[in-house]
Amino acid sequence: MLEEEQITVFENTEINQIKKVLKDHIDNNYIAGANLMIIKDGEEILYHEDGLADRKSGAQIKRNSIFRLYSMTKPITATAVMILLERGEIDLYEPVSKYLPGFKDQMVDAGDCLVPVEREVTLKDLLSMTSGLVYGGEHRAGKDTEALFKEIDSRLLGDKPMNTIEAMNKLGRCALAFQPGTSWTYGTSADVLGAIVEIVSGKRF
Repeated sequence: MLEEEQITVFENTEINQIKKVLKDHIDNNYIAGANLMIIKDGEEILYHEDGLADRKSGAQIKRNSIFRLYSMTKPITATAVMILLERGEIDLYEPVSKYLPGFKDQMVDAGDCLVPVEREVTLKDLLSMTSGLVYGGEHRAGKDTEALFKEIDSRLLGDKPMNTIEAMNKLGRCALAFQPGTSWTYGTSADVLGAIVEIVSGKRF
């Protein structure tokens, strides 16, 4: 690793600004700690760490600290999908039901009743989060999804935990919040893409 004095790509003021942003977030208790690495042309040109990996134990952030990625897995999933697209192994306009039969004959929450989808959810809908899939909420679509999450959690430590493909097939039986392609909402679309990546690639994702 190059020392910070040797860095020519970034001005010192820019490096200090990056550090200040991280420190401000730590000092304001927005985050416990953070580390940052910048790589250019395969070479590490900056590494910086500050704060704690664990407030309770007081453990400092290190290079090998483990972080929860949460929704930062979404761009990784989208990248995997685009790799499969470049290889010609998928088509973004294919219906999801081609890979996950649970997405066949879906229903949409219309308020006081469920109505059939006007067209099937496609891979493109998943990528753009226009599928109608949600995370939760007071509407039928949200309650269906939350019930599935509880089922997944209840089996997590049991003899038969639900795998990604099984879970996503069950998700396909949950009501959609709107007709595919007609609106946008942040939801479980990327989770479904993860299952499709597994099916097409034959690898765990």
